[in-house]
Amino acid sequence: MRGAVAACALGCAMAAMDAIDVSGDGGVLKTIRRAGDGAAPRRGQVARLKYTAALADGTPFDDVAEQALVCGADGNVRALDVGAASMQVGEACRLEAQFAYAYGEQGRPGRVPPRATVVFEVELLGVAEAAAAA
Repeated sequence: MRGAVAACALGCAMAAMDAIDVSGDGGVLKTIRRAGDGAAPRRGQVARLKYTAALADGTPFDDVAEQALVCGADGNVRALDVGAASMQVGEACRLEAQFAYAYGEQGRPGRVPPRATVVFEVELLGVAEAAAAA
């Protein structure tokens, strides 16, 4: 059993080494699943995202086929905002978000517990100017 725990610890440490700190404070760690080759969204542009969301234990709570996110706008889930800004069209990634970048101190009653770490699997489908996306 001790060997299995050591192997898991080593595997987890290796995965963490592959992660990129896109928030600058460890609050959002990104692991690229598939590189993109398109444009990266800028503040004020609309990022079209496809994503799933789960608690750190793997319990899913959201599955979004497509969502338009205005980069830098108030009211965004910060992890999705920061993550999208770090992506290129066609990229797929995993974002591990600490509670301050996810659903905060309160969580989402009935779905996300208070102070929960959330894991998003995200794909950036496209980028458009805000006026063109409306």
